[in-house]
Amino acid sequence: MKVKARFYKIFFTVQIQSMKKILLIASIIAAGFTANAQQEITPSKTANTNVDTSYLTVKIPGYMDVVSFQLVQTRTSGTVGGYAVLQASLDGVNYNDISKDTCTFANVPINAKTWTVSPSPYSYYRVASRTSGTQVSVPSGYYLSRKH
Repeated sequence: MKVKARFYKIFFTVQIQSMKKILLIASIIAAGFTANAQQEITPSKTANTNVDTSYLTVKIPGYMDVVSFQLVQTRTSGTVGGYAVLQASLDGVNYNDISKDTCTFANVPINAKTWTVSPSPYSYYRVASRTSGTQVSVPSGYYLSRKH
């Protein structure tokens, strides 16, 4: 009886240690396939007034397969005009337009635009929101990055 009990104790101890290793490996693999959650981008100015420019800048943490950016420009008052463009940089100082696809602001309560970059070769991105007219509008934005 003692031999049988000792066998079961050894058997279950080995099984538990094996299961711990399997769970550790599975969690490491699962962590590698997770996507970053949607993140809010803080604008350089809380509001654009008349002829004004604000930037929504983000640093991407390493190489990503797909990065999406969304701008939401909300009219507070007046007649909104202007446009927004997606820009990128390697050093975070010198930015260039990377898309000819701009968001032209219409005189509506909310102007929104989404850009997608795939793959993501740059370290820094920003949306330049350039307003015109006699207006006050508030820029806000989000980004989502995924690594497959």
